[in-house]
Amino acid sequence: MAAHRRLPSLPPPLEWAFSEEAPDLEVSLRRRLRGCEAGDLPIISTARAIQSGQERLQASLLALTSAWGRTSLVQFDSIAATLAIERGAPAWAVRAVRESARLVAEGAWLGRRAEEYLFQLAVGFRESRGVLRLPLLWMLDRLQILADQAEEHTGRLEAARTALEEAAVAWTKGGAMPSGEVLHGRKDWDEDDEEDDERDDERLPAVILEAPAQLRRLPESPWGALAVTCLETLVDAAVVAWQALGMRAVRSPIPPISTAALAARSAPEELPRDRPSRWLAVAEILWDGAARACDEFGTSCRFPGLFSWPRLTVGYWNIRGLGAPLRMMCAFKGIECEDVRYDLDQREGKWQAPGWESRHKLQLQEINPFVELPFVANHRTGEVASLTIASTLYLANLFGMTGPTKHSRYLNEQLLFFVYTSWMELRALVYPSNKSGRISGQSFPERVDRYFSTVVPPLYSKLETLLRRRGTGLFVAWLPCAADFHIWELIDQHELLAEAQGVTSLLRKYSALKVFHGRVRSHPRLEGYFESPAAQLPVNNKVSYFH
Repeated sequence: MAAHRRLPSLPPPLEWAFSEEAPDLEVSLRRRLRGCEAGDLPIISTARAIQSGQERLQASLLALTSAWGRTSLVQFDSIAATLAIERGAPAWAVRAVRESARLVAEGAWLGRRAEEYLFQLAVGFRESRGVLRLPLLWMLDRLQILADQAEEHTGRLEAARTALEEAAVAWTKGGAMPSGEVLHGRKDWDEDDEEDDERDDERLPAVILEAPAQLRRLPESPWGALAVTCLETLVDAAVVAWQALGMRAVRSPIPPISTAALAARSAPEELPRDRPSRWLAVAEILWDGAARACDEFGTSCRFPGLFSWPRLTVGYWNIRGLGAPLRMMCAFKGIECEDVRYDLDQREGKWQAPGWESRHKLQLQEINPFVELPFVANHRTGEVASLTIASTLYLANLFGMTGPTKHSRYLNEQLLFFVYTSWMELRALVYPSNKSGRISGQSFPERVDRYFSTVVPPLYSKLETLLRRRGTGLFVAWLPCAADFHIWELIDQHELLAEAQGVTSLLRKYSALKVFHGRVRSHPRLEGYFESPAAQLPVNNKVSYFH
């Protein structure tokens, strides 16, 4: 096994565990993952094995892309393949390039899923939570198999590149004729790829952490849930208060349900420049626990109008887009809001949304003449908030997600407006417009490369700096605020775009952002959201270059 390097995405409490020499226990590890050998799963050895496989895969994919030496391999789609055949390129060469593109795309997806598993292993180690073993075994196997395939395919890709270049030169000189070869079975091959992707999604689920062994899952009575909420809140607050007094951290018998407790326990002892006091974390834990207890009390005593959250409706397009942060905020607070999604269809040469434009928009304009998507409707008060920032702040004020102090509320609003400008830059990139560069004749992959090299680095540098200064693992306070969800969604959409273009993770140089992304992705309160259809929606509408 390769020499061990410290995992950059691990939270501080786990760093000490990775300073020892990595023993060669791969055979025993695989036997335990298969259930052939008794004993607890060695999480540290598992993380080392995944990281070693990930490094080997990255090296083999880098050699594969270097052998291609042109534009991104993923740009060689079915249209480019058909065009190459028409220009006299041999079918075997086209198939070789297409297979290489598939390996690069699968490698990008597998690398991202491996990063998610590494972070969840760190959380499982810290909170003494179990993990699913079969996905880890499948991950190790896929990393090894894909690396072997990429190494074996490098020489074939070099030969294919030479053949394509010769065919292009001959076609340019006018002496080339169609080769007469056809990509037989190309459609069937694409369908097989889709089936393989579905099997990978089933065998490599996004969440491998088992449910925390909390008392919440034992009682079925609403009153029991209320009692457990109060107990969890008091335990979390007591542990963090103990740390605030300067005492040594203790290990709670109950895993922390509060993000504030999790962040306060794992924060390093040296004070970052702008980190809030741990006593503020205690206050946030108590306030959040009181809000959850009131909601459960309203359910228990059957007075939801007095103690529980109002009925809400969130309306947006049938995509993630700017609506995903609003849905995540509702999911984090445990509110089952009505999620209304509108489809955009092409009719008579125009993109239209009849369900929104001809129906609901007209009705809502009677309450709010400025209504657009997204919107939030409060059925208890009759209020309708519209547009991205207004809808986000409405939910933030309703849920208490603006920050506990005047400074944090200001910081939350500043981040929302700052990130909104980044949303508009991303929108100008992925949607057809004069601003997107269509007039200049640049292709979409070329604009994406320029966006990744000129727009993303300064954006991520600013976010990384602020995240380190705060020292809470979040951007505003110890508990997630509205800006945290918008920043997470923006980062995640960047990662999906990079994966689609065959580019390595944009977070590789920003360790704090990487930990933030993994922490939100694996938060227990958001498990239901990430497993729901809302998290699987397309990122952008049909009219965009990237869905």
